[in-house]
Amino acid sequence: MRSAIPATAFVVVGTALLPTSAAAAYPPGARTEQELTPTIGCNPQMRESLTSTGAESGGQSPTRSERYQASAQPVPTSVFAALHETKPAVQAETPGPSFGHPFPECHCGAYCRSDGSNCRKRRFFSYESIVAGAQSEWFRDWDASAEYIFWWTNGTTVAPLVTTSLQGTDPTIAGMLGRPETSILFGDRTLNTGSHPGHRFRLATMFDPSTRTSVEAVYTRMFDRDRDFVAGAASADIVARPFIDIVTDAQDARLIRYPGFVDGTLIIDAKSDVEYFQFNARRPLANGDHVILGYRYANFSDRLTFREITTSLSGPTLGSTFEVIDSFETENTFNGVDLGYAVKRQRGSRLFLDVTTKLGFGETRGDTSIGGQTTTKPPGGTPTTAGGGLLALPTNIGFFRREEFTVITEVNATVRYCIARGVHATLGYTFVFWPEILRAANQVDTAINPTQIPPDTLSGDPRPVFRAAESDLWMQGIRLGVECCF
Repeated sequence: MRSAIPATAFVVVGTALLPTSAAAAYPPGARTEQELTPTIGCNPQMRESLTSTGAESGGQSPTRSERYQASAQPVPTSVFAALHETKPAVQAETPGPSFGHPFPECHCGAYCRSDGSNCRKRRFFSYESIVAGAQSEWFRDWDASAEYIFWWTNGTTVAPLVTTSLQGTDPTIAGMLGRPETSILFGDRTLNTGSHPGHRFRLATMFDPSTRTSVEAVYTRMFDRDRDFVAGAASADIVARPFIDIVTDAQDARLIRYPGFVDGTLIIDAKSDVEYFQFNARRPLANGDHVILGYRYANFSDRLTFREITTSLSGPTLGSTFEVIDSFETENTFNGVDLGYAVKRQRGSRLFLDVTTKLGFGETRGDTSIGGQTTTKPPGGTPTTAGGGLLALPTNIGFFRREEFTVITEVNATVRYCIARGVHATLGYTFVFWPEILRAANQVDTAINPTQIPPDTLSGDPRPVFRAAESDLWMQGIRLGVECCF
């Protein structure tokens, strides 16, 4: 009959085969309890038995030979009972994150005993850091998510910027606003509204195990929304850019296309971009909700550019080409403190709801850049460039900055469903409100003094001017993604 080889003998043989460096890193006396830990689990009675064995030997850990001799002796009945107690035939387990993980929804595959002890953490991926023979809890549990976002913004209203008139309209009144034969091709509507795709990434980890405080970094960006408008031969026979002449106090227009008079093309580029970054600390309360404190950076940039290229078909400038550019750009940058509260609820072991409200208190810096130029090229001559276009002239060209205290409001509602151990599908909704920002279209002043249109110089009142007009921005939409805990 074969004799059973004690489990401790395998430990002794394995230790003897270790290299000298490995043996030095794990001295025999420091591993008495840990050697049997995989067998006894977290059973307190077995640990007391091992501890008392060490105490009986004067507090000194047994040597390797002593452990080998002990392994050859019959196992006491109390040890058998302790081992039996750690592996019951049927053990009641209840699902739930009762072990105090900073992200309890990560462990939809984790089960604990009915009294909440001896939790077994099952993760998509796990690792253990051993420091001085003990497991380190710092930065051990991580939560990462990636989401595709589909958001809408409120846009901004712009004045009529491009017009047309019925064929045969007199060129002295063609394109003027307020006349029955004039219609609007671009403007007098909301610009940069509608849907914006984008993405959001989140990475979080436990920071302070004693208070179960976690830290998270969140980066969100909406892809650039670019809207181009082109007015040329395919648009209409007559194309004009309307404005108010403050000298005559009447409507006027600059012709881009008119049969037999001028031929050209107008291109309008409208673009906006949104991104923000958050770094927060989250601390759980007794009821399972979280309080949030952190830092927020947000950036919203906006651009509206006009570019016209025309060729004169009559008069003293016959054959000359003109390129006129007007550019309006704004950039809003927020830096401040985030305060928030997260309500966390769980249904069963797979469905989780998280509703978070945040208020960002800080300063919004608004920068506006207005530029314009006109390039003239006579037939066979050398091109010349002068400062100023049509709506961007020397009286409003420049760089302007203003700084104001702002409160940004953000609300997130997220539903997580466990599809595998430590892997969740997420569906969420986000609403962001950012008040009193600068937008490019709001800085366009359509009242001008035409005496300063290149190559002339200003005579009279200085118009257009920098308006510093403010408007509110809101964004809302859905998020769809995946989250992993490791």
